Amino acid sequence: MTIPFWLTGALVVLLAGAPMVDPSVATAQAPPLPSSMAAIGDSFTVGFSTGAPDCLSGACSQWSWSTGTSSTSHYVRLLALDPGIAGHAINAAVPGAFMSGFVGQVATATSGGNQPGYATVLLGAADTCLGSAPTDVSVFTAQFRAGMDALFQSSPNARVLVASIFSPESIRSAVLADDPNATFTLCSSTFFNASDAARAAIMSRLQQFNAVLSTECATYANCKYDGGALFAHQWTRAEVSTVDNLHPSVTGQNMISTTLWNAGVWANGGSPFGGDDTGTIPPDAPKGPVTKCENGVGKAAGKLAGAIGKCIASEATGKLADAAAEDACEAAVLAKFDATKTAGCGGCTNLDTAGAAVAAVLDGNNDKIYCTAAGTAFGGDVTGNIPPDAPKGLIADCENRVNKAVGKLVASLVKCHASRATGKLADAAAEDACEGTALTKFGATKTSGCDPCTNLGTLGAFVETTVDGSNNLVYCASPSGALVE
Repeated sequence: MTIPFWLTGALVVLLAGAPMVDPSVATAQAPPLPSSMAAIGDSFTVGFSTGAPDCLSGACSQWSWSTGTSSTSHYVRLLALDPGIAGHAINAAVPGAFMSGFVGQVATATSGGNQPGYATVLLGAADTCLGSAPTDVSVFTAQFRAGMDALFQSSPNARVLVASIFSPESIRSAVLADDPNATFTLCSSTFFNASDAARAAIMSRLQQFNAVLSTECATYANCKYDGGALFAHQWTRAEVSTVDNLHPSVTGQNMISTTLWNAGVWANGGSPFGGDDTGTIPPDAPKGPVTKCENGVGKAAGKLAGAIGKCIASEATGKLADAAAEDACEAAVLAKFDATKTAGCGGCTNLDTAGAAVAAVLDGNNDKIYCTAAGTAFGGDVTGNIPPDAPKGLIADCENRVNKAVGKLVASLVKCHASRATGKLADAAAEDACEGTALTKFGATKTSGCDPCTNLGTLGAFVETTVDGSNNLVYCASPSGALVE
């Protein structure tokens, strides 16, 4: 039986590059965007056991931080920058993979002559504790080099980003701080339930592996090490799946994506928003044309969220007769959003993609607002149920009130992002404080009359995570200027 493995390591990202040369040579600006990508790794990369409602356990590639379509993955970020990559993502990761599997996964990712312009590889952490003993450092080094060589031989126009192996000690601490009696199913005897001395020995070997990744990466012209960013990250309980206390949750998958994206090829020389926000502060901030345009798109996206919420509320109250009428209402507000002026924006700005993302999130999570089990389903692509006492009963009034408050919350969060982009908020901490104020105001929304299923805390946190994770759809221009037309 193949043992699924959550521990991951070397992230390798492909773009456009070549074989080994003088490591002192540096790339002056971000390379062209890729038209295809591939993912290589273990169960972290296949979205294993995230706990997502549509895939609680097992491999759930749609939630992969790398190629996922439901997460704020690297694929989703690249799609926002260039729609040409649509449909051209291969996930060749294998649960339980060691560094010895690097070469074989490259063969899968490049079969049929495929030469991915971008690929991610997370491998190495399994080598620390999944076997009877950690992999020998010299063997690990040879296996990593063999994989890199195979990668460049199969896809000669490749650029590589290598991520440090994350800290399992940090995951263990986050889980046990929440529940001292929590159990671990993988690496339990070799690490998670081992003595302090045994765990320290594993962490020492892990850091030796990270040193190998850094040193070996530097021998390839276009390889970039993440500088230890993933290893340095201190995991929170929310980032670890409650299914097995080991794999990343959906929040964890998004965290990995953000951490590695900000340490990656297109973030070179740039200034990411930081904190839990994706996206990049415009290259001409605070008052240049890109800044003004992207702030305008953000404001329009906030208005779009409110307008879609209004369409849904109109169906709940009977102003719109059915799902078809609600769809027509959403189509009208999306058309208005698509007319947003984009003069001055970078070439990465795509209103169709951003608008579709807003609509999909609101429609697909409407059951978090209209959550009453009784009642009639909204129908179409809108989840949730029309309140049983619609159009003017207590539950209907309350859920419509929460709907309206969500729209205002989105607009407030977007405004916080704009203030960060223009420098009105000095850093990620100040932006987080701004969002905290908005969430506090949302939390004060009156819920008298609502069904007990209404939970403003959970709903507000979801909205914040979604808006922060999608910020790169608005603030997408590269600080280097490479992605700005």
